[in-house]
Amino acid sequence: VADVHGDYEEMLKLLIKLNFVHPATTRDYWPEDLWAGGNTHFIQLGDVVDYGADGREMYRFLWKLQDDAHKKTQGTVDLLIGNHELFLLQGIHQDVASEMWVEEQSGSGPGVWANGRHKALCSYVEDSKACLERGAKGFFYCADDDDGLKRRAAACVKRAWGKEGAMGSEARKRLKIAVQFGDSVFVHAGLLPKLWKKIGYTRKSENGDTVAAAIDWLNGHFATVASLAMEDLAASSDVTVDPWDPDGPAWTRVGGEELDMQPPNSSGAIFEGYDEKTQCEVIEEALEFLFDGGAVGKRMVIGH
Repeated sequence: VADVHGDYEEMLKLLIKLNFVHPATTRDYWPEDLWAGGNTHFIQLGDVVDYGADGREMYRFLWKLQDDAHKKTQGTVDLLIGNHELFLLQGIHQDVASEMWVEEQSGSGPGVWANGRHKALCSYVEDSKACLERGAKGFFYCADDDDGLKRRAAACVKRAWGKEGAMGSEARKRLKIAVQFGDSVFVHAGLLPKLWKKIGYTRKSENGDTVAAAIDWLNGHFATVASLAMEDLAASSDVTVDPWDPDGPAWTRVGGEELDMQPPNSSGAIFEGYDEKTQCEVIEEALEFLFDGGAVGKRMVIGH
C-alpha cells in the first residue's frame, strides 16, 4: 500500500477490505484484536503524511497495528519511509496539509468546515479544538509534551518529529528504506545501481552476497544517518536523505512515463550517468545487481 497521504478514513476502508484490520475498527475505536491479517506480510511504502490532515493519527494507528500483528499472530507490518516522512524528520513542514477546506462530520448532523492545514497543525497540539477555533494561530501546549511551554502549532509539529520527539523517535526506530519478499524488493521511490557504491556496499563475502544482505546493509546505513539531530539530518548529503541526490531511494523519479524510451529524469533533467539508458534498462541493471545477475521474473515495487 502506498501514498495514503493523510487520508485516515480511506486508509481504514482499504485495510479493512484487505482483511488486515478488524472490521469494527474506526478512527475512534481500535478493537483489542486490531490486526486481522494472520501471518500476512503487509508493506506500507511510505508517504503516510502530508497533503491530508491526519498523518499524525495515522502513524499512531499503524504503529499499534505493527505491534499487534507481531505480538499476536506473527504477522508482519513493514513501514517504509517516503520523501514526505523525510521532510518532517528534517524539520520541513510546508506540506503538512493542504490549505483546502474540508468538511468534518460531527455525529449525524451537518459537517463543520475546517481548513485542512489548520486541522493537521492542530493535531500536534494538546487542545486541538481551541487551536482550530483560533485558526492555528497563537501559542499552545504541544501534544505528547510535558515541558510546560506553549508554542505555535507549527513548532509543535517540528518538536514532535525531532530526534527525541514522540513521532520522530518512533519513526527512527520503525521506518525502513526497503524490504525484500521473495522475488520482489519494495521501496518508496527506487533502488538505482549507483546507490550501493554511495553507501559503501559491495557484494564481497564479508557483507553477504544475497539480496537480503544488501537490503539489511541499506537499512542499517539509513538507521545510522537517521540518528542525527534534525538540523544535521537536514544538512546531510547522504544519498538516503538528500533530496537533491538522483539516486536517493526515497526521492528518485525512475519509473515514470515511457519506461522503454526515456532515461531516468526529474523535472526534465536527465540523471547523470544514465543518459544512454532507458528507465527499463536502469531498473533491469538494478535488479541484476540485487539478485546477482538474474533480473528475469524479479520486481521492484515502488510508490511515490
